[in-house]
Amino acid sequence: MIIIIGGGVMGCSTAYHLAKAGIPATVLEMDAIGAKASGKAAGFLDSLVVSVFYSCFTQGNAEDSVRQQFAQVADAGFKMFPAIVDDIRERTEIDVQYQTGIQLRCAMSQKEEETLLSVSKQVRQLTGIEVEIISGDESRRIEPLLSPRVRLAVKLPYARVEPYRYTLGLAEVAEQMGIEIVLHQATAFRFSSETGLVHEVQAGSRWLPCEALVVAAGPWSDAILWQLGISYQSRMVRGQMLRLTCPTVPQNYVVYNPEVDGMVCDMLVFPCADGSLLAGYTGDTDGVTADSDNPTARSRQVISECLADFVPVLANASIVEHRAAVLANPPQGGLVLGRAPGWQNVYLALVGDGGIGVSPLTGQSIARLIQDDIVGRRDVGA
Repeated sequence: MIIIIGGGVMGCSTAYHLAKAGIPATVLEMDAIGAKASGKAAGFLDSLVVSVFYSCFTQGNAEDSVRQQFAQVADAGFKMFPAIVDDIRERTEIDVQYQTGIQLRCAMSQKEEETLLSVSKQVRQLTGIEVEIISGDESRRIEPLLSPRVRLAVKLPYARVEPYRYTLGLAEVAEQMGIEIVLHQATAFRFSSETGLVHEVQAGSRWLPCEALVVAAGPWSDAILWQLGISYQSRMVRGQMLRLTCPTVPQNYVVYNPEVDGMVCDMLVFPCADGSLLAGYTGDTDGVTADSDNPTARSRQVISECLADFVPVLANASIVEHRAAVLANPPQGGLVLGRAPGWQNVYLALVGDGGIGVSPLTGQSIARLIQDDIVGRRDVGA
């Protein structure tokens, strides 16, 4: 039996691809499918140029090889999404609200302008792709509700899914194809350190036989790995966003990056399929643990003030949801994918930012690795 710990997007994508390969598995989720960060994410899917642009912007000190590896995984996932979206719709009738279009990443100060121009140059050097830069006036012709303070913008493509619907869709398809989903936390393991094999996993009162174990539990993965003697210290980040309604709403995805409290924030405004707006993003790390998914008044204030400055009509918007979730960013950045060091049948599917976008390829890769390893171990046993 394959045991997957975590019913978020990474766990459900792995289950989906195992089911496609005809391999039975059990997903253990302590809460509900997509109940944590996967169901509260922004849901954007990044092509190569967007992923490189974003990683250069947010991780200016990261190695170029790390940026490019993550960007390649994200780009592969970006290309896989249409087929997966169609499969979910046909099998479950769940509409994951897949949308594509153009985003405007704007600058409202000289410092922001210099940063956008510098990052655009880095993207060209890394990918060979020329990023289109437009004036503030041209930006307002595309989106008239933008502030007159917008100085310039970079035009980039975007794609997006509603993350909870997408995660739930993966889980439902996997269940239809024989995957079992158990709403219990994995509490203990029986294993042999000498052979590097986990033999059983406890879920509630049940001990489940384990031929392979996938750890895809987001911020709770560190504690699980600690039980197996693996020291793994992720950087916990609490991300917060708002969902708004407003009599007059922007028709385009626009974003800028003000510096607030010494931290650069991602102030996005995205018109959703249901007529609401997904807005703002702050990320804080001080004292954040896996359970710190409580919204804060400070974040709500920062987002509201920044959005009113960026798109003035949003000063009249109503907040209908304030979402917060904890992301666990791997220490070395990017994602951790593959066998756990020192273990033959333990696999890691760990990612922080960008998990929705990379989930198709990561789920497929883990499923194929497990399939190859199981066949190999069974051949040796025979």
